Amino acid sequence: MDPALLNSVGLQWNHTTGQYDALPYEALAWPVHDLGATHGAFVVERLRTFGGKSPSHSAHWERLARGLEMLGLHSPHRIDSSRIDSIRAAVEQLCHLNADWIRNQRDTSIVVVVSPGSHMMDPTFESILHLQPLPWKRLRSWYEVGTPLISSPWETGAGHCWPAATKSRSRLNYYLADRNAMASSDQALGLLRTHSGSVGDTSVANLILVTIDGDLVSPLPEDVLIGTSLLRLTQLLQERDQRILFRDIRLEELQTAREVWLTGNSGCLWHASSIDGQRIGDGSVGPLCRQWQKKWIESVGFDWLSQGLFNG
Repeated sequence: MDPALLNSVGLQWNHTTGQYDALPYEALAWPVHDLGATHGAFVVERLRTFGGKSPSHSAHWERLARGLEMLGLHSPHRIDSSRIDSIRAAVEQLCHLNADWIRNQRDTSIVVVVSPGSHMMDPTFESILHLQPLPWKRLRSWYEVGTPLISSPWETGAGHCWPAATKSRSRLNYYLADRNAMASSDQALGLLRTHSGSVGDTSVANLILVTIDGDLVSPLPEDVLIGTSLLRLTQLLQERDQRILFRDIRLEELQTAREVWLTGNSGCLWHASSIDGQRIGDGSVGPLCRQWQKKWIESVGFDWLSQGLFNG
């Protein structure tokens, strides 16, 4: 059994006490009649540590609050932060109790999964939090030689099948896209399309196109899941009077791009080396990507790039 799975905790609503009970690993389970299990009605957040420390995750908590609102577990019209506060406290406790394990892993992902329970019109609150090792081997390859992208016929579903701002566990489309992509390379990612046929996102990252003129372009926010890493990059750019233009991107634009970046929680910022077997530029990391990797490292005060290159 993966030792990371032992570093887990569950939260279960107790109607008698009006509080959340913490459940040990041995008691973690989704009942067969849970709506998460029967409908895939899970919302999820994936955080990560930097140098063993958990930085501010306000964007994650804001997105999770929107997901809980959709499940009927949170109301924006009244002060109702108890569920978010309980998860934040559990994350802090989980990291504190497993500080040695996190240090040995040289940082980790923190996964939060929430279900509405068993009754759609009277939702409760069930959550499992667990630590998951970062994919160091893949990160080293992505940082060193870039990520091959393979276009997929599968759609993101965002904004068309469910709210674009909600991160859910209904990810069969991403699984199918990656399974197809990895038939050509175990480092490849499937690139999904939007419902209009434009470039979408991948299972682990949003995409940014750098045009020949140096403009930064990303798919429309309503057509993809806007990741917290893309929000961080957007903020970094704004602080330096630069911005990302959000619009539809045609697949052929990637083939003639100056650079193509990927940004996601595990790897922060790296480059795509090819699209459907055709190199992007000369296939290596471009100077603009290196520049913003450096600025990102400065903003968090930790060299995650060197860490990934060393640990892979």
